[in-house]
Amino acid sequence: REMVANAPRSAGLCSALVSVLDVDVSPDLRNATVKVSIFQTEDQKSDALSYLKRRRKAIKGILSQNFKEMKRVPELRFVEADVASGFRTLELLNRISETRSSSDPELGLSVEDDDDDDVIFYDEEEK
Repeated sequence: REMVANAPRSAGLCSALVSVLDVDVSPDLRNATVKVSIFQTEDQKSDALSYLKRRRKAIKGILSQNFKEMKRVPELRFVEADVASGFRTLELLNRISETRSSSDPELGLSVEDDDDDDVIFYDEEEK
């Protein structure tokens, strides 16, 4: 994570903040999709992602040196995670929960109001 996050900075893209959110590795360990989040302007996001894609062989080489016990280091594929879409979805869900009444007996739904997130439970007994 640290290596990927610091790579754009070392290439002169010092203002781009890159975070590795997830890595999906295929069962045969041949391929890995690295989901990154880049917090910056669209141009800087594009530059940072392009840099990671161009340098994937070098990054794979560093990984193979650091993980010598691994039989195979997967081919890396970098993709930008759509964090903004996730935030928009959460915002919409929060708006929906705010506009609903505390319970809807017709649907058998109830909203539990606590200090955490709003949770909707389905009550089968009210069917």
